[in-house]
Amino acid sequence: MPKVSLDMPTLPEYTSLGDYLQSFSDITQIDAMFYGLSGILVHKNHVFTDEKLIQQQLDLEQMINYTIFPVTYNANFWGFILCNSEKVSQQRIKLSKDYLSNVFQQVFSEVHNCTDSKVLDPLSKDEFSQINYLSILLKMSPRVQDKGNENDAHEPQIIYDRTESYTSLKKASEYVLQNIVKPLSLNEVANKVYLSPSYLSRLFKKYLNVTFVDYVNHIKIARAKEKLALTTRPINVISADVGFTQTSYFTKTFKKNDGNYSL
Repeated sequence: MPKVSLDMPTLPEYTSLGDYLQSFSDITQIDAMFYGLSGILVHKNHVFTDEKLIQQQLDLEQMINYTIFPVTYNANFWGFILCNSEKVSQQRIKLSKDYLSNVFQQVFSEVHNCTDSKVLDPLSKDEFSQINYLSILLKMSPRVQDKGNENDAHEPQIIYDRTESYTSLKKASEYVLQNIVKPLSLNEVANKVYLSPSYLSRLFKKYLNVTFVDYVNHIKIARAKEKLALTTRPINVISADVGFTQTSYFTKTFKKNDGNYSL
């Protein structure tokens, strides 16, 4: 029997997964969906492969209300289960992990002879923020069709609003990275990307779930860890190198970001 690639899943399998997830949602009253890294979304008995339809289902504004379980398949990272936890206790969400693991085993183990399909512990807010950081830094913004396309006139305004927000965040993050070795203020960065400070602050909270200050400090501390690991320079010098004006504030921020790392 030819080996079925995970990159080429069969529609009946994903349809079956959709049936199981819908049953899970009916029983628990927790809306659940699966997004695979191959670019497929399973939600409410539907299998989506069109990028625009997937974007409509994955409402970025609501992602803060979702608990996200990474899924592995034969020790390979495969995708995510997203459970709407807006009105559900975290305890109920965590208790769902074993049920969801059994679902994946039942759907895929027999066909693919998979004995190691796992649903991992849910991502914390900090871990989800790291993914958002990476998304912005790698410029992974939603694609927009050429403005000359006649169909664009029928696109929802929210698509363009999101694209504008991503563009603004990208410009802000690029400026932060280019000037990370100096003190940075919200007013300064907002001025450089032609936005009001209050609007830029809302973008960081809305799409990255962090404040502007926390975002900047995250980048600075990452640079500091690299210098600590690769050089023998004293802490006060490294603190100044990454843009902190006070060593005491650098130490406090460092411990807040990584309490397991000893200075």
